[in-house]
Amino acid sequence: MRRRRPHPPYPGPIDPEPDGYRLRSPLPRLAWRYRSELAPLYAAVALLVAGVVLHGFWPGWWQIIAAVAVAAGLIVGDLGHRLGLDRAVERGYAATVTAAGGLWLAAATRFGALRRPLLVVLLAGMLLAGVPWWTHRRRRAKVRVVRAMTTWAEDAAAADLDGAHLQHVDVAGDGQQWTARLLLPKGKTLADALARVPKLESALGLRPRAIRVEEDPTLARRVILRVVTRDPHTRPLPMPELTGRPTITHPLLVGVYETGEPLRVDLLRKHALFGGATGSGKSTLLNAFLATLAPAPDVLLWGIDFAGGTALIPWQQCFGRIATTPTHARALLADACRVIDARNRWLVHHGRDAWQPTPDTPALMIPVDELAELVEQLPDAATFLDTIARLGRKTAVTLLVATQRPTQQALGGGALRAQLTIRICLRVTEPADGELILGRGKAKQGYRPDLLDAPGKLLAWDPPDHTRPVPAKAYTLDRGRIRQLVNSAQQPVPELDPDSADALAERDAPDQPPPERGTAPEGRTTYALPVPPPPPDEPTTVIEDADDSDGDPLAALLAALQAAGPRGARVAELAHTVGRAKTWVYERLQELARQGLVERAGHGRWRLTEQAAQ
Repeated sequence: MRRRRPHPPYPGPIDPEPDGYRLRSPLPRLAWRYRSELAPLYAAVALLVAGVVLHGFWPGWWQIIAAVAVAAGLIVGDLGHRLGLDRAVERGYAATVTAAGGLWLAAATRFGALRRPLLVVLLAGMLLAGVPWWTHRRRRAKVRVVRAMTTWAEDAAAADLDGAHLQHVDVAGDGQQWTARLLLPKGKTLADALARVPKLESALGLRPRAIRVEEDPTLARRVILRVVTRDPHTRPLPMPELTGRPTITHPLLVGVYETGEPLRVDLLRKHALFGGATGSGKSTLLNAFLATLAPAPDVLLWGIDFAGGTALIPWQQCFGRIATTPTHARALLADACRVIDARNRWLVHHGRDAWQPTPDTPALMIPVDELAELVEQLPDAATFLDTIARLGRKTAVTLLVATQRPTQQALGGGALRAQLTIRICLRVTEPADGELILGRGKAKQGYRPDLLDAPGKLLAWDPPDHTRPVPAKAYTLDRGRIRQLVNSAQQPVPELDPDSADALAERDAPDQPPPERGTAPEGRTTYALPVPPPPPDEPTTVIEDADDSDGDPLAALLAALQAAGPRGARVAELAHTVGRAKTWVYERLQELARQGLVERAGHGRWRLTEQAAQ
């Protein structure tokens, strides 16, 4: 029997890098890691090699290469936006480099790439083209993102997101933000990603509150990850010059998202609620709204200011009424309900579905500053506001409610809040306050207004236009800019439409009692308005019949105004004297006011101007 040979002893692992010979040089790794920074050098080397080859084999092709270079430069300059070159300066740079490199290659093909003049030109061109490339913010940001992706698996594991993968990374043009789709492991959802945001910020070496997470509507286990490396809203944003005619029929520009997109809010037939803690920028946001509403000729502003008058008083020349006391606020809200009732009757009579704001039939906008104070000092204000919110949409009577103490009592137990479909929340101290403004469950969708760290920053919820938890910042107006807008606003203040004005005139007419409680003409039910007693210091004006009118109703109207004296008369009294409908009287008064012959003598009263009286 043959004896087997014993196996030789195991020599151990073979050393791939024996002494004196190192295969793992750091140069290839560095060349790959810094490939973006060295791109101009790589391009110059490629041109040099191509020039040597073309000159050696096809030196007669230089004319074709020159023509192709010029054509390629023109194409890149014209269609560069399809290649991701959004800005004109980027397209110009790419077109210049393309054309210059192609022309150098044509010269190298004709004369030889190793000639000294061509080598000097190539070196100088590499340096000149490299400076913009090395200083380009978007390129540097992409490099940071790419390097972060190389260590993403380790960073995700440190943030308890093992198995999460980045997809479709996009870097913003300013280089300060990048967005990616984050595919979570099976069983993970948006809530899991939101809970791990602080850990992910720490793992990636970012500043606090630098990561935003949104849901991906196409897949439950995928979210949209947005990283803001540098906050673009650290300083106040001055309101830009508004272009075009201001109108409420178009969305109002009030701020800008941190992504650079403008924040525009459509207030036509939509009520708005915004609020925040003290010092969060509530007045700044209100001024941003009024910057468009005040000069708009198709908007009549009635305001309620229970915050000391500091918010609306600078705009008072653009307001028809401003209430700062409970009595005046109650009268204003009651009149707004009467306007709704009158416009509803007009819509039914004319077969219209909604009120269309025009300079002659303006929308009625009611900014309310500090809702909690209003409800506390005027308990039945919540009932008025609920009526306006429910019935004012199609009649273009809109609420713009601001508060710094969002409570269930102030919001009418939720009934009023349900009608305020536009929600804007500035910085709050507690997450529960943010959900009271934005709606229940918004924190689970990424809405965290308690993390906003500067005045004027906000989160908006206005489906279907604004449904993403992307922070924005309201534009700022100083006192000088407000005075400029007030002075440039159209004068006089827009007037109510004739039907609404008649409804307010009937309220005070002694011979026309208001409708029965809970009923309205034509069988329509409406809110039962409390009827205030007539002021004791304003007796009915008795106008003597004028004998010099000669049957002319306009002359009779002027004579009646002459007989009323400086105190003036109401529309109902003038209509009774002239023998015409109140609508006709109101329209004639508007025409005479534009001619400078009549003026208002107080709420609901008209008189001749001093020039016309003489």
